[in-house]
Amino acid sequence: MRCKKLDQLSENEILARPIFTEDLQTILPEGAILKKSYIDKLRELNIDKVYVKERDPLAKEILILQVEMESQVKEKVKDILERHTYQHNNELMELCETADNIIVSMVQEEEIAKKVFDIKERSADIYEHSFNICTLSVLTALKLQLPQEVIHDIGLGCLLHDIGLRYLTIDYDNQSLSELSELDMAEFKKHPVYGYSALKEESWISETSKNMILYHHERLDGSGYPLHA
Repeated sequence: MRCKKLDQLSENEILARPIFTEDLQTILPEGAILKKSYIDKLRELNIDKVYVKERDPLAKEILILQVEMESQVKEKVKDILERHTYQHNNELMELCETADNIIVSMVQEEEIAKKVFDIKERSADIYEHSFNICTLSVLTALKLQLPQEVIHDIGLGCLLHDIGLRYLTIDYDNQSLSELSELDMAEFKKHPVYGYSALKEESWISETSKNMILYHHERLDGSGYPLHA
């Protein structure tokens, strides 16, 4: 933890202590990510210094990823809707804003961001695929008017559905699955189990999201994997 004057602060630093008004009303909670607008507001309130967290290299990388993802959300959501779904601007903008808020709220959670970072470290393609699936699924769930907590669970399950791929020992990059040996394909089909096993004891992710990770390659006709492989 480090005390900094306002003119020493930069965007995306993390508060180590909450900031209160003189009558003990919370201005910003501990853990808040500082934005320029927040810093400007603190200056208006004559707050001259705050406590921020020291960052280790991993935390810094995760924060960079969070900022990067947040900057992508609005563009991706709007692009998908415009190309594939809607022509009515009012509905488009409403869905964009709601989807933005849901996805951004997920990537701001530290445990989720760590797992997304793991995925990106393993493969940029898997990260991009998972992010796109998350966006499409959240938009579909919004159109179906599902409850907010259900939409969050769906989005999180989609965002992390392929996390088990990072635990595979085989090299499948730049290969068609049809080109894998029988032994390697058997290993590849275990990735839903690996992903589920890595998260099954975690309390920050719901059973719905965990089951999406485990079952995302199963099919209604009883085929698919890993349970029916």
